[in-house]
Amino acid sequence: MSSRSEVAVFPAVGKIAELRLRQLDEIAALTRQMLILAEQGEWPELAELQHRRDLQLQTCFAAPLSPDDTATAIDKIRHLLGENERVLAVICRLRDKLEVKLRGVHQKHKMVDTYLQTGL
Repeated sequence: MSSRSEVAVFPAVGKIAELRLRQLDEIAALTRQMLILAEQGEWPELAELQHRRDLQLQTCFAAPLSPDDTATAIDKIRHLLGENERVLAVICRLRDKLEVKLRGVHQKHKMVDTYLQTGL
C-alpha cells in the first residue's frame, strides 16, 4: 500500500464557474483602476491594488474551469492581458520621464558642487 496521498482537482462548473468568470471581470476592473492610478502617479495606491489583484488571480485560478467555460475565460484573460500591457506602458513612460528629471537634477547638483569648490 502506498503512503502517498493525492488530491484530485475537479474543474469549476455551474455556479462556481460563473463566480470565476465574474472574478475575471472584477480583476479587469481592478486593472482599469490600476491604469488610472498609474496615469496619476499614485504609486502607493497602485501597489496596493496590484496586491489585491494578485490575490484575486490566485483565487480565481485555484481550480481549472470546465471546457465549456474555458473559451469565455480565455477571452477575458486576453482582454486582461491587453489592459495590463497598457498599465505597464504608462508605468514605463513615467519611469522614463522620471529618469530624465533625475539626470537633470544630478547635472544641476554637479554644477553647484563645481561652483562651490571654486571658492567664492
